[in-house]
Amino acid sequence: MPYTPPNGTDIADVTLHDTNYAIKYEPREAWNQSTFSALSKPKDTFHYSSSQGNFPNSGSLHQVTFELQGVALYVYGASEDALRTLDPKPYLHAPIDVCLNDECHPVDVHQAYLDAVDGSHAPVLLWSHSGLSPNKTTFVHIRMLAGESPAGVLRRATFEKVVYTEVRPKSPVAHPIPRGIYHKKTVLYDSVDRFPLARWSTESGASGPYGSVLNDMWHGKMPQWSYSARGHSFKIYGPPLESMKNVEHAAQRICLDHTYCHYVDVGHIYLSIPDSHEKLPVLIWSVDGIDPFTDHTITSEMVDRFYDHEARVMALSHIETLWVEIPPPPPPPPPPPPPPPPPPKPTTSSTPTKTPCPTLPSTVAPITTTVFVTVIPEPIPKPKPEPGHGTGYHVLLLFTGAAICAMALVIGSFASHHWDRVQHYMPLNGTPHPGYGAVETGSNGSEETSRL
Repeated sequence: MPYTPPNGTDIADVTLHDTNYAIKYEPREAWNQSTFSALSKPKDTFHYSSSQGNFPNSGSLHQVTFELQGVALYVYGASEDALRTLDPKPYLHAPIDVCLNDECHPVDVHQAYLDAVDGSHAPVLLWSHSGLSPNKTTFVHIRMLAGESPAGVLRRATFEKVVYTEVRPKSPVAHPIPRGIYHKKTVLYDSVDRFPLARWSTESGASGPYGSVLNDMWHGKMPQWSYSARGHSFKIYGPPLESMKNVEHAAQRICLDHTYCHYVDVGHIYLSIPDSHEKLPVLIWSVDGIDPFTDHTITSEMVDRFYDHEARVMALSHIETLWVEIPPPPPPPPPPPPPPPPPPKPTTSSTPTKTPCPTLPSTVAPITTTVFVTVIPEPIPKPKPEPGHGTGYHVLLLFTGAAICAMALVIGSFASHHWDRVQHYMPLNGTPHPGYGAVETGSNGSEETSRL
């Protein structure tokens, strides 16, 4: 049943080649390393151990040991093409035991080569196992078993690589991130923290300067470097192959956040670089898909066993970091303007308002407008004669009214003239005016008196 990683994690395969620092061969003198030309890369390696007759004849087990922390394990032997590079003597595949924490599983290696389906150029899967605990370290021992061999026939065990599946942290977000702005930053070797700094030297390479340190210069703590930054991808590069020819590379223990560590077989990486890429920086290690919003620390420490007493080099060219920037969201749009106030309600008033007449400007010429109005008079109704009266009656009534009006005019005229005179000479208190009855006659001062 496939392993399902818990939330926030993912699985990835890790390859340990036969030359990896994490792998030990016992006894050391019983194992040999062979280098051959591979189909997919210029060179590859494998280890082998041989015996003749009954085994063991040296009094000790020939075994390969390493440890890992993962959920599955795959053990590979050398390919048929690689085995043909050895001596042409006839041989048989020696049976092996694969032991996980002292629980051993016998493997029929001869049958595994017969069942190989990837052709003669690919490594042969000898044994696989799943169901390991990702939270515990598993100790692995691959042991060559004893067996009968015909006279003159070798029994041979080979080991090319082991692949295991580990659980590692997973980024909480998926890429590309909406509105994310992605950046790539290159950090040169002299911008990382190196220890001991005095032991590091600067060399000139085909693609620029790089830093290097030898394992025989420091007999205390092994040389190392450290770099911290925020990002979701880190790539570590060494100097080009052209600058590292005839150099023995030291293995490195590279860790992410001091928790997830791998032994990196730098020598095997340079061995597989084609000549067409000899001027390009060499990718040593990389990690991707981690939390982009957290600061991460990458550390690398030189590791070596000194069993061959050779000076080995640890070199660093630069580190590439990919990180994402999320700008703040745009401000919200301004709120819509408030609606206009409703028009005022008309008010009724008992006082009439006067609307001033518009005043024309002085420059405007007066305009004369002639309006023709046609008035259609209504017909005057004819009076209807009152019943019971004749024409003579109306004539008499007309003369009587005229006589009364004439008398009223005569009396009114006399009364008005006399009253004016009385008001002029008779005060309101009833006493006659001193000049009552006198009449002004002329300019000579003569007077004429008359009595009424």
